[in-house]
Amino acid sequence: MEDFIKKIYDISFIIYELKEFIFLSDSGHPDKARSLYNSIAGKLEIFLNTLSQTDLSKAQLIQSIALDIKEHYEDRSYTVGLIEGTLLPSLYSYTEKMPSIDVTENNYTLVSSKTGFLTIKDNNMSQYFHNTCDPMYEAYRMAESVYDPLMDNFMILGCGLGYLAYQIYHISDGSTKIYIYEDDPVIIDYAFHYGVLSLIPEDILTIIGNPDIDFIAKDFINTLNTLNNTGFTVSSWKRTIYDSVCNRQLERIVLNKDFDTDIHKQSILNLRMNNRLPYINFEDLRSKFNYSEWITVSAGPSLDDFISFIKDNKGKAGIIAVNTVLRRLLNEGIIPDIVVAADQRNNMVKHIEGIEDLTENIYLVADRLLNWKYTDLYKGPIAFIKIAADSVFPNDFLKDKPGWDISGSVACLAVETALKLNAKTIYLAGQDLAYPGGRKYAADMPHSESPDAKWEIKVPSVDGSVIYTCEVFNWFRKSLEHQISCHPKVKFINLSRHGARIKGTEPVHID
Repeated sequence: MEDFIKKIYDISFIIYELKEFIFLSDSGHPDKARSLYNSIAGKLEIFLNTLSQTDLSKAQLIQSIALDIKEHYEDRSYTVGLIEGTLLPSLYSYTEKMPSIDVTENNYTLVSSKTGFLTIKDNNMSQYFHNTCDPMYEAYRMAESVYDPLMDNFMILGCGLGYLAYQIYHISDGSTKIYIYEDDPVIIDYAFHYGVLSLIPEDILTIIGNPDIDFIAKDFINTLNTLNNTGFTVSSWKRTIYDSVCNRQLERIVLNKDFDTDIHKQSILNLRMNNRLPYINFEDLRSKFNYSEWITVSAGPSLDDFISFIKDNKGKAGIIAVNTVLRRLLNEGIIPDIVVAADQRNNMVKHIEGIEDLTENIYLVADRLLNWKYTDLYKGPIAFIKIAADSVFPNDFLKDKPGWDISGSVACLAVETALKLNAKTIYLAGQDLAYPGGRKYAADMPHSESPDAKWEIKVPSVDGSVIYTCEVFNWFRKSLEHQISCHPKVKFINLSRHGARIKGTEPVHID
C-alpha cells in the first residue's frame, strides 16, 4: 500500500469500524462491540493528536464527543445515537477536506469515496466496482452474509481493490484461505498499491491471474467443484463478461448458491409451522388402500393423452397426483387418492388456492419441509415424511423416523409413495421429462412453457428418435431411473409415447 494511501485509510478505517461497532451493538454482540470500540478509541486518540496540530477546534470537538461516549458507554442507545448523529458526521466533515483522488488510466478511474477508501470505475462499462460512500463497510456486510465458520476456503472471481477478501480474512480471524481470480493485471496492481490486499498475509492469500478469461472462468469453476467446505462469490462487474464465455455456468452457480441460502431459511420456518399441524403416520395409509396398481400423475404434455385412461381406472388402480396437476384433475372430474408435495417455496400456494375445500377427502403425503402456507390451506389428512438427503434441523418432529432415500423431482416422491404402499405395477402418466412437440407441460399447468434453448441437450425418446430436454429434466430422469433400478420386481409402465426414454420402464400399449 502506498504511504499516502495509508495516511488516508487511517481515518477511513476509524469511520468503517465505528459502523461495524454499531452493527455489532445492534445485532447483539456486546463483547465484540466493546473490544472493537477499545481498539477504535486508541486509533482515534492517535488521529486527534495529529489533527490538533492543524485544526485544534475540530480535534477538541471530536474529543468531547469521544469522552461523552466513554462516560455513557453502557447506555447503548445513547452511545449509538452519538456515533451516528455526531461523531460520524464530524469525521465526514474532515474527510471532505482531504485531497480527493480522481485519476484515470488504462480505462479505469480511481475515485475517492466519502470515507476516503478508493473505488474503481470501469469507463468502458460505466460501472463502479465498489460503493462510492464506504466500500469497506459494504464488503463487511457482504462478508457477514456469505461467510460460514465451516469454510476452509473462500474463492472470489473479480479482485476489485480487495475489500471483500480483506473482510473474509478479518471475520474468519485468518482461518480461511482466500483465492482471488482476476484476468486484468492492472486491477491486481491497484489492489495491492491503492487497495487493501497488502493487509492480508501471504500465506492466507492466493492470486490466480491470467489474461485469458476462458482459462480463469474454467479454472474457477473446476476448483470450486473440487474443493470441499468452500464459499465463493462472483463480483457483479465480472458476471456479464464471464457468463458469455461459460455458457451461463457461473450464473447458474450463483443462482443455486442464493437459492440454497433462501431455501435453508424457508425450510426452518416450514418445519416449525408444520410441527403445529395435526398429521397422521404414513404407515396408517397402508390400511386405507389395497391397490396393487398405481398411477402416478405428473405435469408433462402426455398427460393430455391419458386423462381418459386415468378416469377409466379410477377405483381399479390408486391415483397419486403431484401437487401441480391436482387442479387439472379436479377440473376433469378426477379425484386422486393421494397428492404428494415437497417444495419449500412460497410459490406452492398458487397450486392450492381456490381448490382447498375440494381436498378434504384426499390424503396429502408431504415432505415435512413443504411450504407451510400450502399445508395450512390443505383440508385433507396429511402424512408428513422425511427425505434422507435433507439437512439436519433442530427440533425436527420426525427426527426419530427413517428418511426416504429419494432425490429428483416430486414425481420421485409419488413413485416412492406407491412403492411403500406395496405397488406391483406403477404407471407413469405425464412423465415426459423432455419437450415433445416443443412443449414442457400439459394444458392448464401453472408453469412457463418456453424452453431455454441454451440449456437444451439431446436424449433418446420413447419412440426411438432423439428429443430435446434440459439439464434439470435430465437429472430428474436419472434420479427416477436409479429409483426404478432398486425395485426390479415392480413393473413400471411409461405412458408417454414421445417423451424421454426412462430406463427400466416398459413402453405403453394402451390406445
